[in-house]
Amino acid sequence: MKRRQTDSTKRIRRTGLYFMAFTLLALLASWNTADNMLYIITGGFMSFLVMSWGLCGWALRRLDVTREAPEAVHRGEELVIPLRVTNASRFLPAVSVRVESAAHPGASAGYAVKIPQRGTVMFQLKEVFDKRGVHRLPDIDLVTAFPFGLIESRRRFETRAEIVVYPRVSALRTGRLEQLGAGMPAARSSRGEGDEFFSLREYAIGDDIRHIAWRASARLGTLLVKEWELDRSRYVILALESQRCTHMADFEDRFEEAVDLIASLAVTLVNRQYKVAVVTSSTWVSFGEGPAARDERA
Repeated sequence: MKRRQTDSTKRIRRTGLYFMAFTLLALLASWNTADNMLYIITGGFMSFLVMSWGLCGWALRRLDVTREAPEAVHRGEELVIPLRVTNASRFLPAVSVRVESAAHPGASAGYAVKIPQRGTVMFQLKEVFDKRGVHRLPDIDLVTAFPFGLIESRRRFETRAEIVVYPRVSALRTGRLEQLGAGMPAARSSRGEGDEFFSLREYAIGDDIRHIAWRASARLGTLLVKEWELDRSRYVILALESQRCTHMADFEDRFEEAVDLIASLAVTLVNRQYKVAVVTSSTWVSFGEGPAARDERA
């Protein structure tokens, strides 16, 4: 997955602020007393601060991030994204590296005590999308406070990857389907002229000879004719009113629930070999069947 690495940023941690306060006190004490030992202690404190600022984040410069994610997920479903952090350095390991998602700043999604040189560490990031549509995957931050924990360095890895979030789909029972349309039964298969096989029967005068099952007739010694399902018995149109209701305070939540129900009905019917179309105030999804139609209607 393509990603773009941005420049690192640094900030002083709370422990660093305490350390700077002690350094300032030591500096004031050395000025007031002119004690050489206090000057040496103050110089040591300042050296720690300078080294922390210079070394912090050095290991992040050679780190690379790769992650993999599916193209689509259902709303509210927990998505686990494998993440690989690779250290391209030939000599130095990366120590004390924390992984964060830009969508949840400050929350650690993984921690590695050490990433060896030319080594890789695997993490698993979890994301949940509560809204349908096309969403951009959040950026990844690598954070470290090595070596002394006084300064924190952060490097962001931006990605342009997108994921499609489908409505939440639930399994529906047949009994519920039969109650659709104000108690009217759902469409059932019936015999007639169609394109799907229904059964075999004996040949009768007037039957189309193109429908004769020659192999079965030869095996049983009598003419048998194929019967087909009526096409109209396998078509279902689901309608959804998509116009926004301004007087309804919780319209967004109810609309998402309605979309989830329509998607669940469409997927269930398609799985039962129905041809399903979905119509809204502005969109028409034509009749289809099979896995491709199921994904399109979800």
